[in-house]
Amino acid sequence: MSEHVVIVSGDGAAVLTPVAEYLLAKAKREAEEAARIAAVKARGAVPEDCGPEVPEAPARGAFKVVRPQQLYPVGNDGWAFKDAGYQGRSVMRYLDAFDVMTAQSVKRQKPLPFTADQMAVGRYYRELLERQAHAGVRCSSVEALRGGGSGNGGDFMDALLRDRQKIEVLNRRIGSGYALEVRRLRPTERNWRSMISDRTLVELVCVQDLTLSEILVLKGWVKPGKKAQGKHIKALRSALAAALNRMLGPLKPHQKQVMHRGTVSGFPRFEATGAEAIETGEKQ
Repeated sequence: MSEHVVIVSGDGAAVLTPVAEYLLAKAKREAEEAARIAAVKARGAVPEDCGPEVPEAPARGAFKVVRPQQLYPVGNDGWAFKDAGYQGRSVMRYLDAFDVMTAQSVKRQKPLPFTADQMAVGRYYRELLERQAHAGVRCSSVEALRGGGSGNGGDFMDALLRDRQKIEVLNRRIGSGYALEVRRLRPTERNWRSMISDRTLVELVCVQDLTLSEILVLKGWVKPGKKAQGKHIKALRSALAAALNRMLGPLKPHQKQVMHRGTVSGFPRFEATGAEAIETGEKQ
């Protein structure tokens, strides 16, 4: 009995390998493959607090576990926040650019880049744009639009127009200014750098989930092989914070409190707080 294994490669070349060496290499390959599969499954593991009905999905991406809360009446005039998850469970929320930038600041032990109110209105802006983009998709439901009624065509169009009006108000509040302008640069640098408007900045962060450093790379403000300059990141951060503040508009103290509580619990509660200010933006 031969103590060797003949391994034929793709080009037809045969290699005579001892059995012991072959079995050792095979065990190593199987262990590496098992570790790779285990790592993929771990990325898609579902926390127990979210319930067994949620399927494992490695392609889901990074998420955080939160407990959704809502206001419930207490007595005749009181209100209190209580857990509102299905059967008291937590839920998973996809990490957006605000979460990534917040985590980076915490890791570096620096102040948080944006307030809860600013992040809430940014996420609300993204929600409005996504609802508008998906409104014409077949089988899209009127329940996905706030203020939907019985589900007939008129209710759907009314809700769609309300969302469009809110988007227009927010876009006017963002304005037509620029977060980073191309000026006082050499002609060679001016050719590969692009100006970044406030509107573009808000959309790239809130809708496309790009961090400030990624935006600088995208717009040519970072040379190949280099890192984004701190002064440019600071300028974008200040411009974005100012734009988000303008989008917020004048909110009453109790509205800001509810927005902050909703964002801490994992979901922006802007719909129940700042939406009225946006709807009446023309009168302010």
